[in-house]
Amino acid sequence: MYFDDEITSAPGRIVIEPERRNVAMVFQNWALYPNMTVYDNIAFPLKMAKVSKHEIDKRVREIAEELELTRVLNHYPKELSGGQMQRTALARALVKNPRILLLDEPFSNLDAALRDSARALVRRIQRERKLTTIIVSHDPADIFSIADVAGVIINGKFAQIGSPADIYNTPVTTLIAALSGDINLLSAKVVEDTALIANLRIPLSKGLIKDNEVIIGLRQMR
Repeated sequence: MYFDDEITSAPGRIVIEPERRNVAMVFQNWALYPNMTVYDNIAFPLKMAKVSKHEIDKRVREIAEELELTRVLNHYPKELSGGQMQRTALARALVKNPRILLLDEPFSNLDAALRDSARALVRRIQRERKLTTIIVSHDPADIFSIADVAGVIINGKFAQIGSPADIYNTPVTTLIAALSGDINLLSAKVVEDTALIANLRIPLSKGLIKDNEVIIGLRQMR
């Protein structure tokens, strides 16, 4: 495995220890330390890296201001809203200026009203910092809101890789079509480059359809 042109691991050996790779992660349950304040949660990775107290304070307060956490720096996780806990976890990940950010189902514990703003926040930070970000999610809205490139994993393997729009508009299997958003899948007979569903005729690309039957996917326009 490489980061840029630098090898970090190879079969049977570790070249660069995980703690030295400068990778940050936000877990699904946020994994905040309940006995620490927001300030100490954010500062924790810097303390482990033996950063000076002055630099820790400077960086914690900068990221707290960016993520609108300044007012709750002295609060404990049990005193925070879901959105504040999620932003605290994100701040803790970002404060050490990571080379890559991993997000594991980062919005699944938020209610619907907060998810859109949380996605917009991650998107903004990723763009402003030019930070390579990998997000794992079962919610297509997360991927369509944030990702430049998406991959659908089925049974441990990539079944399709492309832009979110490509995967949504031209899924390579019916399973990927269903996973990428609400869709109605209907069987149709092919007659002279036309798909027939009851009295409905749908033109097909000439010469590309070789079978007598196809599956048509219909999505509701919003």
